[in-house]
Amino acid sequence: MPIRVYYPVSKQLSIAMRRIRDGLVKYKPSDVEIVNDPRKADIHVLDYVGQDTNGLLNGCLIDIPLKPMCRKYVVIYHCHPPVLCSFEEELSKMLENALLVITHTRYLTFYSPDWSPFPKIRFDRINWFVTPWGFDPDIFYPSNPPLPKLIDVLTFGLVDESERLSDILEACKLTKKTLLHLCGYSCDSIKINGYEKYIKCGYVDDNTLRFLYWVSKYTCAFRMHIGFELPVLEALACGSTPIVLDFPCYREHFNDVVLFVKPDNLVDELVKILNSGKVIHVDFDFMRKRFSWEIIAPRIWRRIIESIK
Repeated sequence: MPIRVYYPVSKQLSIAMRRIRDGLVKYKPSDVEIVNDPRKADIHVLDYVGQDTNGLLNGCLIDIPLKPMCRKYVVIYHCHPPVLCSFEEELSKMLENALLVITHTRYLTFYSPDWSPFPKIRFDRINWFVTPWGFDPDIFYPSNPPLPKLIDVLTFGLVDESERLSDILEACKLTKKTLLHLCGYSCDSIKINGYEKYIKCGYVDDNTLRFLYWVSKYTCAFRMHIGFELPVLEALACGSTPIVLDFPCYREHFNDVVLFVKPDNLVDELVKILNSGKVIHVDFDFMRKRFSWEIIAPRIWRRIIESIK
């Protein structure tokens, strides 16, 4: 008898978060059945993306109930709520009552794992399952033969302050490197200052993204809070060297496969890497065995199934 799972698509999921859901569904075990009727499910899977319930802080309503109607549920915990949230007690109850909370990292801040900005949330009472996310090897893989690196730095992001976009641009200007900024059409806070090697691009499909990884020497996967795990994996799978902020949450899974830079001296450290030309070569078979959804997704589903027995 298969385990029947209700796993609704949250309207709040970003493109990257949807790839997480796609990977989990595509590579689920044969004894897991996704059902559309929550009343016919043995367990519910809920994506939590750090939104507030009344829309006052984020301008949009959360579509995951803080008081789930189902008794047996697990939570995919993508990112933390705003620090100035007004529903810490409700969120704490939701997470405590979940059979399992699946997350990329339990670190609540990237400077100290012992400090919490949410004192009312009893994170010690939550049944965590910490796991790296995965990549789909049918979508992200190296080019054969390898293509020339036409782009020096590929980066992503919408918010300059949290994704350090101006610092990346400044380092590229100082080293005269080409910078391609995906989602750049949606970001008006970064000051271009006429740099001719800075290229803005909007959202792209998976095939185009794979090609851009192929022709990019570095991928700057920067964010001052959780959220840039997938570009690290996808870039590695496609042969682009990820440069990652040196925070515990990223050391947790990527300690030996990326180049780390300190956030306090970011421009100088980026300049050193770009001038040195240092890259990391990771074998695709190694990546597939360690980080592909073929491996990660069944492991997550096994824990979900174990949680209801």
